[in-house]
Amino acid sequence: MKIIILVAVALFLLGCSDDGSKSSTKQEVAKEPAVEVAPVVVEVVADENAQVIQEESTEVVEVAQVIATKSGADLFKVCSSCHGANGEKKALNKSKIIQGWSEVQVSTALNGYKDGSYGGAMKGLMKSQVTKLSDEDIEILAKHISGL
Repeated sequence: MKIIILVAVALFLLGCSDDGSKSSTKQEVAKEPAVEVAPVVVEVVADENAQVIQEESTEVVEVAQVIATKSGADLFKVCSSCHGANGEKKALNKSKIIQGWSEVQVSTALNGYKDGSYGGAMKGLMKSQVTKLSDEDIEILAKHISGL
């Protein structure tokens, strides 16, 4: 009976294991894990004659959600086409050079473009770029740009 239980546990664990593929991006576990209900077959000894009855039960299994974390460098790739690899260019010869800006200055500008309260000649173009960014993306991007 111990062998049957060990085999069942081993098969369960193999089914829940990582498929071996690795990603080059950083990953983090979500703060609130998802809950998955999986049917589990449990063997129970009914009497001293060792008659086994199979009983189906459910077990709550927490499944960690893995979320790929974006890096500032990855987010800045879109920006670099106009601002240069290190933020050293005036975008389309109309914007300010963003290299050397503080994290607060970048965050203020990006949030301002997003809500329409900031910008000059490039206001419309920048609004379409930043509306795709979450608040967390803006924070990551501001930190990256301030370090250029």
